[in-house]
Amino acid sequence: MARRGQDFATVEVETIQGRQIEISREWSNIRVNRARQRAAHLTGRAPFHLLEMCLEGKGVVTYRLTGKKAVEKSTVLSPGKLVFLPKGAIFSLHVDGEYTAQEIRLDHQFILDIAESMSLSSDQAWSLKSFIGVRDPEIESVSRKLLKEGSEPGAGSELYVETLATQLSILLVRRSLAMHVNVPRAPRLTEEQVSDIIEYLDENLDQSGGVQALADLTKMDVHTFSRCFKTSFGQTPHQFVIEQRLTRAKSLLKTSDLSIVEIAFACGFSNQAHLTTTFSQRLGVTPARYRRLDVQ
Repeated sequence: MARRGQDFATVEVETIQGRQIEISREWSNIRVNRARQRAAHLTGRAPFHLLEMCLEGKGVVTYRLTGKKAVEKSTVLSPGKLVFLPKGAIFSLHVDGEYTAQEIRLDHQFILDIAESMSLSSDQAWSLKSFIGVRDPEIESVSRKLLKEGSEPGAGSELYVETLATQLSILLVRRSLAMHVNVPRAPRLTEEQVSDIIEYLDENLDQSGGVQALADLTKMDVHTFSRCFKTSFGQTPHQFVIEQRLTRAKSLLKTSDLSIVEIAFACGFSNQAHLTTTFSQRLGVTPARYRRLDVQ
């Protein structure tokens, strides 16, 4: 894989107005920042491939991109929503509000090598498209793993991050190719449907409506919905719901004084035994021990 090129040569002096970097870590082909963004207005040309994901808070963001085809879009950037600007994009940005974001800067030559290894022509490889205010569960998942590794790097960090950077680059290239009308694409949920599902689960995780309740949100039959869901999220609806319930359970174990029985019901598990069994199978530790370890 390519060594780092010149994309990051001026990173240390490049700042975004209103942005305060809280965590920053750089590897061979990628830099990951966690930053707080406040109200700002700026214009410029993207010196590298820039992917941003909102983590906390909310801001109204207006992007204006110029070039062969001018694009202007305003969106409410809320947790999980993504913005991608390819290298060389000329943009104007206006932000109202305040939010915390993960910022990923990808090396140009690295993505070029990834595209070449995918047997793409140069024209296809560099038809990378910007996107603003979208949800993409696969990109979000890889991005969160990069943020975690940036905060708490482990053994083999360089190799692990290169693997994640490769996955992220492939997903970005695939998404850009799929934006061309003549490129066939597996059936997927729309961005609005993805947002509706995530919002519904966030508000109703303690309920047990199952796949049917999620399918009803999209007005699809269960079979079609399940196929589209797996294409969009990379896992079945059941697997995703269990993952969301475990994530909430971990949060409540860390931050609340609720009993494990109460946490089980609050997260949609049928009883404490159901939570304990699922928690132990997925995480290798019981909820009670997880809580004690966190306290220690």
